[in-house]
This record gives sequence, structure tokens and C-alpha cells, in this order.
Amino acid sequence: MQWRILSSGPSGRGQSGARNMAVDEAILAGIEAGHSPPTLRVYGWSPACISLGHSQRAADELDLERLRDSRL
Repeated sequence: MQWRILSSGPSGRGQSGARNMAVDEAILAGIEAGHSPPTLRVYGWSPACISLGHSQRAADELDLERLRDSRL
């Protein structure tokens, strides 16, 4: 099986969280449709953000009180 590796830039020159998630969603759709090979994508966030997986819950994964206080 052939894989592809995509590098979308390091942190600081990256895309927004919403843009990165949209690109990942499009890559997944291409793989599921059989149009794209399995893909490893490396990218950065700009500005910083939090990304949770489909089955993750913020209350289980994050210290929400600390995040509210941190003003990230």
C-alpha cells in the first residue's frame, strides 16, 4: 500500500483550526471514496487552537476552568 505525506507548514505559518479541520475532512472523503491514498498530514496552527477528535469530549479531555482563566 502506498501512502502520501503532506506538509502544510510549521506552527506560526500554519492555517486556522477551522481551515486545517476542513482540509482533513476533504482528505478523509477522498480516501473513503477511493480517490486518495492513506495520508499523513503535518501542519501547524495559527492562531493557536484546540482540536478534539470525534469521540472526545472537552469536559473529559481538558481542564476547562484553567482554560477559561488563561485567556489563550
